[in-house]
Amino acid sequence: MPVSGVQTYCATKTFASYIAEALHYETEGKVDIMSYQAGFVATKLVLQESEKPQDGAITPQKAADTCFRDLGIQKMTRGAFSHEFVGWISETLGKATIRSVCRSTLNDIPKWDAKKAEFEAKKKE
Repeated sequence: MPVSGVQTYCATKTFASYIAEALHYETEGKVDIMSYQAGFVATKLVLQESEKPQDGAITPQKAADTCFRDLGIQKMTRGAFSHEFVGWISETLGKATIRSVCRSTLNDIPKWDAKKAEFEAKKKE
């Protein structure tokens, strides 16, 4: 479902990731720079602000703690283990799997449309 601002949000996150990685290499040994790519953090942005976040979200405090834990050690972190795991899955399986599923789904749409039309025709009889 299209959501207003998603393209800008994603483009900004991608830009921030690339600029942080470039700066990490350019300033290596002088300044610690790391790209922090957290998953859901329980904030107003994801409509969660509670002591016990839901659906894989982490608290802002845990997000900050894990970010500073990895600073100076890694060029990129997602922080929490659950976010690292989901990131690894999406990077490892994501692109090929998503392309395959999308291609399969797109190929099936005409079949679904035909079946729906057939069903609607029978329903009118």
